[in-house]
Amino acid sequence: MIAQVYVKTTNLNIDKPFDYFVPKEMEEKIAVGCRVKVSFGGGNLPREAFVTMLKDESDFDSLKPVRSVTDEFPVLTKTFIELCFHMRERYFCTFYEAAQLCMPPGTDAKFEEWVSLCHKYYEKKPLISGVKQEQLVQLLEQSEGSAEMAQIKSTLGKSARSTVNALIKKGLCEKSFRDKRRAGEKTVRLAFYCGEGDISVHIDKLSKNAPKQSAVLRILSELGELSVPDIISAADTTRNAVEALYVKQLIDYRDVEVLRNPLEGKEKKAEPLVLSEKQLAAANTVINKGNGTFLIHGVTGSGKTEVYMKIAMEAIKKGKQVILLVPEIALTPQMTSRFYSRFGDSVAVLHSALSLGERLDEWRRIRRGDASIIIGARSAIFAPCDNIGAIIIDEEHEQSYKSESSPRYHARDIAHTLAKKHKCPLVLGSATPSIESYYNAKCGKYTLIEMLDRYNQKPLPEVMIADMRAELKDGNKTVLSRLLAGEIRENILRGEQTILFLNRRGYSTFVSCRDCGFVFTCPHCNVSLTYHKNNDMLTCHYCGYREKVKSICPKCQSSRVRDFGKGTQKAQEQIETIFPDACILRMDADTTSGKRGHEKLLDKFAGEKTDILLGTQMVTKGLDFKNVTLAGVLAADASLNIDDFRAQERTFNLITQVCGRAGRGEISGRCVLQTYSPDNPTLLLAAQQDYKAFYEEEIKYRQEFLYPPFCDIINITVSSSDKEEAESAANKIAMTLRVALRSYEDCAFYGPAPAPISRIQGRYRVRLWMKCNADEGFIKILRETVHSKNGRRKSDLSVIADINPYSMT
Repeated sequence: MIAQVYVKTTNLNIDKPFDYFVPKEMEEKIAVGCRVKVSFGGGNLPREAFVTMLKDESDFDSLKPVRSVTDEFPVLTKTFIELCFHMRERYFCTFYEAAQLCMPPGTDAKFEEWVSLCHKYYEKKPLISGVKQEQLVQLLEQSEGSAEMAQIKSTLGKSARSTVNALIKKGLCEKSFRDKRRAGEKTVRLAFYCGEGDISVHIDKLSKNAPKQSAVLRILSELGELSVPDIISAADTTRNAVEALYVKQLIDYRDVEVLRNPLEGKEKKAEPLVLSEKQLAAANTVINKGNGTFLIHGVTGSGKTEVYMKIAMEAIKKGKQVILLVPEIALTPQMTSRFYSRFGDSVAVLHSALSLGERLDEWRRIRRGDASIIIGARSAIFAPCDNIGAIIIDEEHEQSYKSESSPRYHARDIAHTLAKKHKCPLVLGSATPSIESYYNAKCGKYTLIEMLDRYNQKPLPEVMIADMRAELKDGNKTVLSRLLAGEIRENILRGEQTILFLNRRGYSTFVSCRDCGFVFTCPHCNVSLTYHKNNDMLTCHYCGYREKVKSICPKCQSSRVRDFGKGTQKAQEQIETIFPDACILRMDADTTSGKRGHEKLLDKFAGEKTDILLGTQMVTKGLDFKNVTLAGVLAADASLNIDDFRAQERTFNLITQVCGRAGRGEISGRCVLQTYSPDNPTLLLAAQQDYKAFYEEEIKYRQEFLYPPFCDIINITVSSSDKEEAESAANKIAMTLRVALRSYEDCAFYGPAPAPISRIQGRYRVRLWMKCNADEGFIKILRETVHSKNGRRKSDLSVIADINPYSMT
């Protein structure tokens, strides 16, 4: 039997099938979709690989054998194998990079190289020649005979490899590779009575001289078996007493698997709400049609979540599973709580805020069919569901559904592919649909469902605009306009809550010298450093570089070094000064970094007397708090003037979503937009909550200048630590593509030119982008070009191609 495999690699040049011989003893264990361990390359280094085909013959002689089979059952189903090949072609990634998204979390193999002393060394204890060899032997002896290669390198430096090879040649050392995985099954050890005769006899016999052991047996006689920690607690004893019974062969152990439950403690079960006519009509449109793509355009507070629940319930009744995607981890706790209260333990969650062990257990529950509803962020679309009855993408317009690392997929595109495979409905929901999705709905490609009234018939929030130019003229330099400050004051007096949005974390956006204009920048990236006051550090949000704030300018030696711009830290400080008695919470990447940080902070806002929640994009969507009656956008025009054709769309979406957080309960809501551009058409339409009018203006602009949905955009970024190499390679790629794509008359080239952020992590970046119709032929040419330039020896050149990126930086 021959196994055709794709090995673990990010190098496009070796991303191709390899044949391996399957030993007889493995033939019953191996299957298509399983992972195996193979020897790869001239050095026969161990690699993890996926089996994509089993066959009887190979075109090659002298095949290497498969070393071992990793999985008891196929990790990749036929559907996922086909999906991985599709992603490999479409997103310029390797097969393994795509397959990794479908793996059980934390189980990808990492092979560590170890060096061990051989029996020959212990038998003869030979004299070792050379200082380095003596150091190596000493290190190995101190490490009980074995040490990882990384540890040896840190001790011996550049000569580590040659020193190890010299001792291997003498037969004194040997190398091996150990498979290390980041997560595994969690087990608990249960103890049970296994002695001869009635257990009560032994209880009585031990009661005088070994009362603790007697107590352990008494507990086991009542309960049958119990975990060792529970026995120790119940008997008020130590592990020694339990082990003593094991030595006496009165008890034995067995290990049983336990699942880590990230939803433990959640309340359940709530009864379904009575749906309004529009909610029921929306749900029935999806249920009755059965498949296809549906766009639910529902204003904030229109009750889209209840529609999702109705659709999910119908799918579950048919014995099927439902995938529900949310754009932010911050939204997952609220959505999960609502579904868990309705559907109980049939709900599973998958997102990066869980531990690897929790994610692994949830993956296994889904694979076994124990979970019917899967809720998670972008990567949850790859949940191991065999029988999907519906896929729902909430806030479908969000850019977080687009991956910014390889594979650079969009979750909506993957959902389309899976929905077609499973012949199930794909439901896209948003108060501000993406221009592309709304265009597809208007053209009839999607079924458009509109819910333009709030569930409780309350009006949308009243939106007021504060002109920050006038505030500056009148000497107000704080983060709050007088209008917004007054509205917050009223809310505090009435015991109502406020959400404030500012899309800049940190204290100040940059620090500079007032005398010479010097700006503190990252030494590795072409960006200014952000000041974080809580630790008095300047931080780069691209590479993580940090340095202490300097009080003296390094260029002119002036002491007039000041911070400029306002981030969430400074905003919080100023708001606390204006409202010293108010309780204020800040929600950004700095305050939610711990495990379940988002959930804990939102629980605090919901459960305690908190007046103001200030945050970045985390607070703009999906949050549903009945006592929030005021929302404020502190810098409404911050994202209007960036170099991106989606700038107007993003701004409209953000403002509409922030406004939608207010007035979701019995009390009507208000929203204040603070801006230096009070006459901007996008801001005025956002203030009116008029998505249709905004769409009509935006689609004209997209059509006139040929932007999506009227074309595809391909962004190619060439990077290298050598500036000249990056520029030269980008020019060669541009020339190659212009020739290869000359038959595509509608393809327009722009660049190459330095990327907007021309250096990140010490790598110079050059950008080439195109407007085109990216059909299969186009993608094939582009992949071949990227393939030929990547992975060259003696070069750190990187070429990244991205289809319809959400960021052009």
